Amino acid sequence: MRRRKSLFDIIREIESDIDQEIEWMLTRLKESEVSSRCLEPLYDVQEFPDEFRVTVDLPGVEKENVKLEVHKNELHVYAPCSYEYELRRYCRVNATCYKLDLELPIEISAEETKAKFREGVLEIRIPKKEKGVRIKID
Repeated sequence: MRRRKSLFDIIREIESDIDQEIEWMLTRLKESEVSSRCLEPLYDVQEFPDEFRVTVDLPGVEKENVKLEVHKNELHVYAPCSYEYELRRYCRVNATCYKLDLELPIEISAEETKAKFREGVLEIRIPKKEKGVRIKID
């Protein structure tokens, strides 16, 4: 005699199916992200009264290969690299570059931007174009 499935058995099967679908969907998202072969590096943005400070981690990159562009309120970082990424078990993808495109909340001064690169970390200091002006109230 065959035992009928309990409600809990059915719920476990549904949970298992949902978990498999979510894993499949996340894998597809990662594949499309890495399909361009560029990775978005880890970064941190700090805002101060007169400037932005952006720190970007670029492990395995040489200073000479980093391309940095700043205009209006945008920051673009590009650096070639050789990085192997495990997408899922038994599936590895090779990335060929780091690419970061940031939009800052206000216009910045591209001419006065300064950058330093040490031990795989890019530090960028970007002055704000317009500094606050105190207005006297009559």
